[in-house]
Amino acid sequence: MDKNTKKNINKKKIIWLVALVAAICIFAFSAFKLINIYLEYQKGKDAYEEIDSMFTEETDTTETGSNPDTTQGETTLTAETAVPWVWDFAKAQSINPDIKGWIKMGNTISYPILQTTDNEYYLTHTVYRKKNSSGAIFIDYSITEGLDAKNCIIYGHDMINNSMFGSLDNYMKESYYKKHPAFEVYIGDRHYTYEIFAVYVTPEVSDTYMYGFPSDEYFKTYLDTSRSKSLYATGCRELTASDRIITLSTCTDKDAERLIVQMVRSNEITE
Repeated sequence: MDKNTKKNINKKKIIWLVALVAAICIFAFSAFKLINIYLEYQKGKDAYEEIDSMFTEETDTTETGSNPDTTQGETTLTAETAVPWVWDFAKAQSINPDIKGWIKMGNTISYPILQTTDNEYYLTHTVYRKKNSSGAIFIDYSITEGLDAKNCIIYGHDMINNSMFGSLDNYMKESYYKKHPAFEVYIGDRHYTYEIFAVYVTPEVSDTYMYGFPSDEYFKTYLDTSRSKSLYATGCRELTASDRIITLSTCTDKDAERLIVQMVRSNEITE
């Protein structure tokens, strides 16, 4: 083997080793980034599980049942622990005065609703005011009437782990809507059910985000237009100008689009 051939072989080995080291470095860096993203998501998830647990109250209920192994007239006691979720607005405000209410949908969505003086802060901060990519569920700062506005607009991130508003894209399927047609919303000390009446995708700047209406007729037209945009017909009742609605808004996989889920206030629940 001549010297030139050996040099070429050595060069190829060096190039291969450099490429291998580069690939390992890229893999390690990517793994590091993914681990950090996971840990960030987990911190956000833990924060909201923590505050959610603050509204559970453990109560012991005792059931009396018969035991076939006991003599006639004897009974056994079976203790079962129920953990109901009980909303306490005063407690919520003591955690963060920006909390205006709470939104729930089955076991998937259960979050405080916040509002502050801009629409930027809660994009990057949790309910505990800690910086985190999960952010918070929050009302548009411009809506002075908050959750009692004709159209209360609420934002939340479309998280990959389905936290926050990450599960709203399930409503793109009518079958999912049929299983989950309503939300529960706590407003101050009040508790309501809200029925979904429209699900659609809209540009990030659109009339969907209107919240001030010059007349009842204008608002009714807005409601009818919103309903006509829906991907499918819902079983929600006819809407009127006296209704109060909530517009949930989250990102899609396209930067210039937003997924919208709109719902109307229905029954007030009295505990």
